[in-house]
Amino acid sequence: MSNEKKWSLKSLREFWVSDQLVNIKPESWGEFPEGFDPRKVLANLSQWAGTEDVTELGCGYGRLCQAFSPSNYQGFDINPSAISRATELFPKYRFGVIENPEDLPEGGILLAYTVFLHMPDDVLIPWLRAAQQRYRYIVVCELLGRDWRCTAGTTPVFNRDLVDYVELLSPFTLMTAVSIPYQRYVNSEFATRVKSTDISFLVFVREGDQLDGLSLHEPGGS
Repeated sequence: MSNEKKWSLKSLREFWVSDQLVNIKPESWGEFPEGFDPRKVLANLSQWAGTEDVTELGCGYGRLCQAFSPSNYQGFDINPSAISRATELFPKYRFGVIENPEDLPEGGILLAYTVFLHMPDDVLIPWLRAAQQRYRYIVVCELLGRDWRCTAGTTPVFNRDLVDYVELLSPFTLMTAVSIPYQRYVNSEFATRVKSTDISFLVFVREGDQLDGLSLHEPGGS
């Protein structure tokens, strides 16, 4: 728990700004350390949501933006270097620096891909509350399990269990949960220390809204 007390929104911002692009996805991991192209999984969101706008929080250098059309996607990150790189790589897409939860724009879907696990609860909750006020759907993609916290090292890591997100996002309802092996970790030393090396795709929907026809699955799966 001492790690959680150490990190504030300010210190997290300072960490990621000083980190540049190193820990967004280390170069030695290849473009898709997941072992599959997550854009193909996330593209199901676009096909299902139709004209719903997708806002990606913690977009990094835009690695996932091509899962969606430029017309209904916008990506934000607290790291200016990442946003600069994203703009260079994907000029047709919209990106911007974000500093505070109240700066989140309104939209249909909020996507957070391995982002919330880098925030302790006291930093995360204001972002979740802002998202609940502005979006119909919140998509959380994470390696679940509090046992991942023992692997932290110098990077801020606060992995949670599924039940934690269900409680934190209430009254939003968990409608879809799909877990896929994250190949970078399957046969690594991490696999000897944690219960699961899967990445989970969790779709939460605002209370009273419907979620019809969405099927997330690993590319090539059934």
